[in-house]
Amino acid sequence: MACGAAGDSLQHIIAAYGAVVNKISVARFGVFEPFFNDAEDMKTLVEEFRRELLDAFTKKISKLWNEADIERNLEILELLRRNKNATDSVAQWRPTGKFASEQIRPLIVNKLNWSLKFYQYQLAFQQERTEELIVAIEGNRQKYKAIVAERAHKMQQMANEQEAYGKDQSKLRALNTALRKTVE
Repeated sequence: MACGAAGDSLQHIIAAYGAVVNKISVARFGVFEPFFNDAEDMKTLVEEFRRELLDAFTKKISKLWNEADIERNLEILELLRRNKNATDSVAQWRPTGKFASEQIRPLIVNKLNWSLKFYQYQLAFQQERTEELIVAIEGNRQKYKAIVAERAHKMQQMANEQEAYGKDQSKLRALNTALRKTVE
């Protein structure tokens, strides 16, 4: 029962984070709008960002959940909450001289705070990396457009040159024909 409840807690945490991620709107990325051709590209980028953010969080929270034995910590917190007044009201001997709740709770909260800081740093890193990639992608798109435009210009020049060459050849043939007639 405890494992099922703890597994439900993990699913609840992931679902809550998923709800937060799904609230990320396209308007948040409005600063990058000048770099995109249409709203569909922007919408696709935001969807991909949401999906990758949720996937990364799910992987990391699952790893942390398994490594840090969060299930056990949640069980301890639940037991402490239930038995707070029943058992901890009487002072018992401990090396620290504190009640059990005073000893365990700060450790769990501290561990969760460190995990939260880690994920905040990861989120900041991912955001910075995403911004860099967006700028790089848009720069490459501009280069590609310039190359395509230059190619079209060169193709037009080649077509014009071939047309002029064809005209010059026909004039040369006409002159050669006229020259033969005058020589004969």
